[in-house]
Amino acid sequence: MKSKSLFLLAGAALGLSAAVASATNDADRAYRAELLADAQQRSSLLAAGATVTHDNGHFTFTDATGNNQLWLGLYGDIRYLFNFGNDDRFGGNDGDFINGFQLNRVKLFAGGHVGSEDFEYYFQFGANGVDSSMGGSLYIEDFWGKYNFEGGTSVRVGQGRPGQGFEAMYQPWQFQSFERSLGHALFAVDRTQFIEVAYQNEDGTFDISGNINDGARQAGTNFTAASEADIGLGARANWYWEGNADDFAQQGSAPGQAYVGRLGGGVQWETHGETGIGTSDFDAFLFNLDAEAKGDSWSAGVYFYASNIDPDGGQDGWNFAFRARGGFNVSEQAEIYAYWDSLFLDDDLLASGSDDDFHFIGVGVNYFPIADSQAVRVGGEVVISLDDNTDLFTAVEDSIFIGSDSDLALFNLLGDPDNEVGLGFRLTILE
Repeated sequence: MKSKSLFLLAGAALGLSAAVASATNDADRAYRAELLADAQQRSSLLAAGATVTHDNGHFTFTDATGNNQLWLGLYGDIRYLFNFGNDDRFGGNDGDFINGFQLNRVKLFAGGHVGSEDFEYYFQFGANGVDSSMGGSLYIEDFWGKYNFEGGTSVRVGQGRPGQGFEAMYQPWQFQSFERSLGHALFAVDRTQFIEVAYQNEDGTFDISGNINDGARQAGTNFTAASEADIGLGARANWYWEGNADDFAQQGSAPGQAYVGRLGGGVQWETHGETGIGTSDFDAFLFNLDAEAKGDSWSAGVYFYASNIDPDGGQDGWNFAFRARGGFNVSEQAEIYAYWDSLFLDDDLLASGSDDDFHFIGVGVNYFPIADSQAVRVGGEVVISLDDNTDLFTAVEDSIFIGSDSDLALFNLLGDPDNEVGLGFRLTILE
């Protein structure tokens, strides 16, 4: 009986071993098939010559021909701000100190070329965390296509910033201070919808452009929008007395930077009220003039703005602004900077007795913890208002500027009859 039991047990074991062996062989065959399929796919990709690289902080995808390319980028700016001013500046007590976080910008952007290296494209989504209590809103900031002809001529169509001041054309991760100047915020064309024709000479030392647009700050509008101009016309010219356009990828400098300099000017004229639905009737003329230079570890710039708004049957007036700024690299990974912002407003546009000029100074520091990279930046900035600036806030609310929707809290300015002081810290991430 024992022998019979052992025989049956041995037979069962042999049967189980055979089943396991069969299942193992099936799994091996499936795994080998998967490996072969993967190898064939990888060989196909290698044969196609497609590449993925990480350069200048962005991932870039390029096909074998080089005619199709896509690069991707991400940027975010996280701030913690302190503002000191008069105790009763907001109509009550406890107004002398305000602090908190500000998620100023989050951007997802991409560009490249399609079908040919001559046809470029660019788009950018933006989210501003200060737009609402629900954490901000997402919107399309830029979307344009550009074709480069032989001889340095190009045509660009879409939404974005057509040729304008040097400040405007820097991206947020390319300029030194927390914000562009107050002049840019109030008097610049900024983003609009446009068609632009441009020319750049062979060595990149001169460029000129002209555009037809929907009017200053008309990004994201339909053609039926009441705010759009009947027509807007813009032009810009830049001259590089030393170096060329490629030398100004950053507003700041770096140790070993060769001396370079440039000068540029632009104009915008637009008229409203003759076409459209419920449009306001006014003409606007905007002008800016800029100069920048930089060398070994230092950089400097001056940016001038002028604005004239002429409403039908109303009072027109001229407003002016400038920023002078300078920066110095104290090491390969740290820079300090300072700026002076001034606004000179037409007193005919302001309430009787209002101040018509305002001055601000700012100093700051940027530190890049990753050597030879702009990917991460830690910074601090102090801005001081040298005047009673409450009339400036009233003027913005009264919409006497092109940039009447500007949020001066982005500059760490809240309005104060005395000399308010803003102190800010930030972390920026660029990928």
